[in-house]
Amino acid sequence: MKIKIALLSSICFIVLYAQEINYKFLGPFSGLVGAVSVEGIKIHPINTSTILTLERSFGGVFISKNGSIVNLIDLKSSEIIPTAHFSLDDTSTFFTQTNGIIFKVNFDDKQISIIHQNNPDILSQFVSNPKKTTVIFNSRDGTKLYRSDDGGEQWYLISELPNIIEALAISPSDTSVLYAGIGGRVYRSSDSGINWEMMTQQDGYGLRKIMVNPYNKNTIYLIYKNNLYVSYNAGITLQPLLDINGVNTFVLNPIDTLKIYAVQGDPVFQPNGFVFRTTDGGSNWSIINNNLPGISVTPLTIAIDPIYPETLYVSNGSMGVFKSTNGGNSWEQTKIVGSSVNSLYLDPRNPEEIIAGSYGWGLLKTTDSGMNWFQPNIWGYYHHYVVRNISENPFNPGEFLVGSRYSVLRSTDRGNNWFDTGQLEGARVIQYHPTIENLVLATTIYPYAPSNDDTIWRSTNNGLSWEKIRVGLIEGYHFHPDNPNIIYGISKHMGRVLKSNDAGMSWEDKTNNLPNLQVETGQCLALDPFNPEIIYIGLRPDINEPGGLFKSTNGGESWIRIDSTLSQLDQWMRITSILSDKQKAGRFYVGMSQYNQPYTPQYSNGGLFLTEDYGKNWGRVYDGAVFSLYEDYQNPRNVYVNTKFGLLKFLDTLTVTSIYDYSSEEIPTEYKLFDNYPNPFNPTTVISWQSPVASHQTLKVYDILGNEVVTLVNEYREAGRHKIEFNASNLASGVYIYKLTAGSFVSSKKMMVIK
Repeated sequence: MKIKIALLSSICFIVLYAQEINYKFLGPFSGLVGAVSVEGIKIHPINTSTILTLERSFGGVFISKNGSIVNLIDLKSSEIIPTAHFSLDDTSTFFTQTNGIIFKVNFDDKQISIIHQNNPDILSQFVSNPKKTTVIFNSRDGTKLYRSDDGGEQWYLISELPNIIEALAISPSDTSVLYAGIGGRVYRSSDSGINWEMMTQQDGYGLRKIMVNPYNKNTIYLIYKNNLYVSYNAGITLQPLLDINGVNTFVLNPIDTLKIYAVQGDPVFQPNGFVFRTTDGGSNWSIINNNLPGISVTPLTIAIDPIYPETLYVSNGSMGVFKSTNGGNSWEQTKIVGSSVNSLYLDPRNPEEIIAGSYGWGLLKTTDSGMNWFQPNIWGYYHHYVVRNISENPFNPGEFLVGSRYSVLRSTDRGNNWFDTGQLEGARVIQYHPTIENLVLATTIYPYAPSNDDTIWRSTNNGLSWEKIRVGLIEGYHFHPDNPNIIYGISKHMGRVLKSNDAGMSWEDKTNNLPNLQVETGQCLALDPFNPEIIYIGLRPDINEPGGLFKSTNGGESWIRIDSTLSQLDQWMRITSILSDKQKAGRFYVGMSQYNQPYTPQYSNGGLFLTEDYGKNWGRVYDGAVFSLYEDYQNPRNVYVNTKFGLLKFLDTLTVTSIYDYSSEEIPTEYKLFDNYPNPFNPTTVISWQSPVASHQTLKVYDILGNEVVTLVNEYREAGRHKIEFNASNLASGVYIYKLTAGSFVSSKKMMVIK
């Protein structure tokens, strides 16, 4: 009952599915890491080969060791994860926050626990005592400072500050000294955070980060008024150190504190950014962007190896994370972060050759099935920003057309070199007809399109010239396998299905009795390869209405709903893609993205689902957002899943006989109490546990003060896996503890009720 994810040379396990699935992580190794005030790279201060990378767009964490990704943590977030903090006492534990909830994560044991929900939703700060590693300080609810003496297991309030704690730091040379940024001013404590003194008298703003000189407890460096400042008298007076109107963050060389590095850049407001370095304490600065790639170098965050401080990591816009081993003199790309793709091409002649369209790089290519990626030569200016669609000429293999935001690109040498055709600005979709030579269909989108509307285009000379067919937005073209004149188009305009009977010259609406819902992508429609009169379409949910899966058996003339069992696995069904099996009738995959606010009862995490009987029974193959699906030409085929982390690949040998509930018939070998799900919850959650032998077992719930609230189980239970639903309708919002006792085994965990 395991999913194996083969991450390059490493294996991690996620319990999801009743069969063993070998996933291989392919990359590509790009992604938007960090942002202004968001530090997206964290190096373990003791074991510096372990690095956390926070991809800012989805709430995911990449764990890398020795330069390779070894684990993926999905915190099911709808917002940027602002930061993470390693436990000094445990090399596999870190703390992080998203959607106002503070987590403790152990990535070796795959344990994620909630330790607090901020009220209001204010960014929490963490610092650890470098001399007593089990001591951690954590700000909560904006103004409260908590302390743990046991590595984060138990916490107690030590002080409450007069305003929101915006930054927190501890002196390495005297760990009784703490600094805090509060209301744009520097505060200092000399008794480990119990009492505080306001040091800075003048008004300020933008005090986001403080670092203390490791050799002098009175010298501090800070982001203040959006620039880099220094104070040599514990914050009484502040003076500019790098005044450039927009420093994202900075790092200090812990051995030679005259060396300081800072980054400036923003993907929207300041795409032309810089990496700065000083070797004389800030008197002189130099720019060390050097060989960082891209028309616009956009450094978002920077991290320094505390043991080997000539080693630096910088995130560069959407192009991923780059590493320097010589103090910033030169940079090379790392493999410590991944990202989803906009489109994918799999070479039918060489299964290891893949071309991906992405944001940032534009186009990336691999010839070794994802071990290494490189950017082809692109003769044009802005095409590295968005490439949405890749299509190969079926009559001239190795020739491609690509739709990008600014025009159509062409390659005639298997995607190694690309040139700008200067046509169809705003090309969202471009697709060769599989059986009519030189026929290409395309869609351009407003406001980039050459007309003032979304437009459908047609070319009969291999894209040399284009004819405007009609106003409309077709997200994907789907071709009848037997009749070349029949083409189906899928539009985001309220789930509209369009059909052409004359090879794209004219189109008629086949939405008919479909509900008034939109589609998510051009992959939300699929023709049955054994009977093309059978069509499947997935619609996305609306505010109060779930999405759904529908089927037509007459070429779109009428539709029926076929998701009654699928909805049991994902209640909202935000369908993004459908992939049919060309070898077995009735067998197809459905991909879904996440929907609604995380950590609420209405949240759906999405996933990949498989049916082998035309939608009667389903199995969840992957738990997490899926954006698109692809297949290669092997037998058995490989399925490529475009996730928030990047591309996952697995061999398609799965079977389905029922609706999976993630249970296993194997007798467990140890006692274990699992995290309740969902958590937080309102009003119900499921508590699960396992026992290797039969015994009398009790499961009780307590409030945060230790008072017993309810006894859920008090009986003899057989060996195996057990679960029970807990209804908290009569309880107030807050943190509760559930405790399992089975023989001599005792274990407890926290859960949170939110109303």
